Amino acid sequence: MLNITRESRAMQGPWTTLVKGRGLGANTKDFDAVETDSLMKLLRILNESKLKSNPYNVFSNELCAFILDFNNPEILFFQRKELLPRIEVIIESLRRIDDPQLYVSASSVLFESFGKLGLDPHLWMNKDIDLVGDALHRLGLLPSSNEKESYVALQAYGNLFLSVTHVGLVDRLTQGSVNYIDQAFNLATELKSIWHKGRGIAAFLTVLGLIGLSDLVTKPENNHLKSLVSYLDESLEDRARVKQHPNEYVFSILLMINCAGILNEHVYLEYKRDWIKVSAELIDMLPINLKAIFSHYALSALNNLGLTDKYTNNTQEHLLSIIYQLINVDEGELDYMAYTYCVDLAQKLDISQALPDALADKIISNISTIYDFSKGHKPTNKFYRSGFMRIAYSLTALSQMGKVERLLEDDNNDGGSLVKRLIENHVENWGESEESFTTLHHALIDLSLSQRGFSIAPSVVDKHIHIKNHPSGTNSSGLQSNKPGFIKLHAYFPGMNSRRSYSHVSRDIYEHGNKEVRSIFERSLDILNNENQVNKYDDLSRFFFEEELQGDDVVQKWNNIGSSMTVYNLALYEHLKTSSHDLVVTSVGGESYGMIAAAVASNALSLEDGLKISNYTLGSIYKYAHANSVGNWHIVRLSGREIHQELDKIQRIFPQGIDVFRWQVLTMEMQEVHVYIHDTILDEFKTYIDSSFINTISFKEFKRPTIEILHSPWLAAARIDISNYIIDKNIKFSTPDIPIVANNGTRIASSKDEVLYTAVSILKRNTAV
Repeated sequence: MLNITRESRAMQGPWTTLVKGRGLGANTKDFDAVETDSLMKLLRILNESKLKSNPYNVFSNELCAFILDFNNPEILFFQRKELLPRIEVIIESLRRIDDPQLYVSASSVLFESFGKLGLDPHLWMNKDIDLVGDALHRLGLLPSSNEKESYVALQAYGNLFLSVTHVGLVDRLTQGSVNYIDQAFNLATELKSIWHKGRGIAAFLTVLGLIGLSDLVTKPENNHLKSLVSYLDESLEDRARVKQHPNEYVFSILLMINCAGILNEHVYLEYKRDWIKVSAELIDMLPINLKAIFSHYALSALNNLGLTDKYTNNTQEHLLSIIYQLINVDEGELDYMAYTYCVDLAQKLDISQALPDALADKIISNISTIYDFSKGHKPTNKFYRSGFMRIAYSLTALSQMGKVERLLEDDNNDGGSLVKRLIENHVENWGESEESFTTLHHALIDLSLSQRGFSIAPSVVDKHIHIKNHPSGTNSSGLQSNKPGFIKLHAYFPGMNSRRSYSHVSRDIYEHGNKEVRSIFERSLDILNNENQVNKYDDLSRFFFEEELQGDDVVQKWNNIGSSMTVYNLALYEHLKTSSHDLVVTSVGGESYGMIAAAVASNALSLEDGLKISNYTLGSIYKYAHANSVGNWHIVRLSGREIHQELDKIQRIFPQGIDVFRWQVLTMEMQEVHVYIHDTILDEFKTYIDSSFINTISFKEFKRPTIEILHSPWLAAARIDISNYIIDKNIKFSTPDIPIVANNGTRIASSKDEVLYTAVSILKRNTAV
């Protein structure tokens, strides 16, 4: 898993830190005197350039120097009278910035820095100074006459909101005379294109999650996350444009996936489409330099979801493969950015020592071009090839490699460093180019702020981030009972393969059960009658299968069977809980479909929401299985001592028509795997097993052939359909009262997002250990 703070996980790498000035100093380290000396030299070079009088440059230099001094253990700021003059100089330089966009940007950087340094707010906020109010007021002055301006303004809103939270003043956003959150959402309506709307809204919703306002994002009456995902789904219909500009789409999609992780709304990962799969397909369409950049976003997003291990076999090997491809292909103008992303990710994976020595040389080489626009020598991408941008990105990477001094080397023996030449060349060709020189200042402040030490208290924002690692190992948390002398039970609910045992179940449990048991049936009848607009039932007979279920519609019949089984199982569970005085249920689980009942039993789902899902799921599976003509599949059990190794050989022989859906370890010496085998290759498959693995693998067909191969990717469309239904019906998951033991791994679901991966796993792979 990525070895970084929650905040830096959420921020997803250099792009937000450098270009947007958000998440500064998230990757903390102890004070480094050598790097500080290099940063101070860079500041002096900037001050000696033609930018020395630019108010943003003056502000950033003052702030950066203050942060470095504040972090330096040899410079002790103990008294208010020592701090106050330095802070007053910074505030005065801030007030000289006239441009509202730059003023908001500078304010955001200032608040975030002061918040992370832990400065006493009274040093810079009092009855005479209201910097937060000043900055919020400037938001209304930001230009928004076209889509690009609206996009930039929305980013400014997000940056300022996050920084205000860093100083503990999030209430200022909604409780004054102006609701700035509503202002930002109104601005977002001006965004139309995938490049602006997808990225801008995903980033803004992520900020709301970071600052503890997630509830504003998914309100039933105005669900912004749902609208964003629907927009992205529709945008992919323009397949010609997707093929031409895959980077625009994958950028927005990865930010949306990350947003779902930060908001703890994992159900949206399969709303409309399987978004992780879509992002991987788009990344595969990219050239190697862009593939490096977006692989960073993908791995960061997966980590925020706790799914890195599930989707990546060997992250280090994958990263090093990309780096070596970059080094060995023809170099492009923007390869320095790809290198930076690789270095950033290597640091987060704690594998910086594995980076090749040639990488620093490649970075220096790629940024070193000196342009002369007067002679027609211009880069293809002027913004990202600008001098300030090249220094900013490479500065971040070289810092992470411990080689910042490389930028200050005088390779030409002319008394000037590479940085100095790039800045002079930039000003000569680009002018001041405020949009890119602020990026360099963001990088300098980021590296300065990061040196505040490993032992520093976590960011104020961290407490709002509800990132949970998807548990990959057994966790016994919550399985202990506080009731001494009680017999502790695990309640396990059967799946649909047990449905024939329910054909003639008795009414006795209803007629002779206690009031809690009868209530389950009666409440369920009301709920299901509200859901079933066509087939309604006057009494409880439907739950006991005493007569053929009404209606000729097969899909509805399957839904009736599924919901009736769920009701009966929950009634049995209620009977167990309320009739036995010396028993206590400490955990629940289920076989496949039975996990819906387990989710209700643990209170992760309400009875109403659980019945909505069980009254829809089987019909959806049946519908998609028959609509896609997947054919008949035999359910086969293969067992032996080395199944895992042997299965690789089998799958190479049969690349189609075999689908593994469950692993089991029976004993230390015996493994078992369950597979679907398509009818067209069954005889050939059996012959191959008998001839090649006669002494190592046992073959047995243990169920009747079926078209409804529940745990197979062939029915991915049904999985998406069920996810759509869950969201469209506003079905909510909660943290379970007792743990849900997974049937698709060694996991225990103890939060609502884990319930999504374990309890509602109808079409997921099952892996029992």
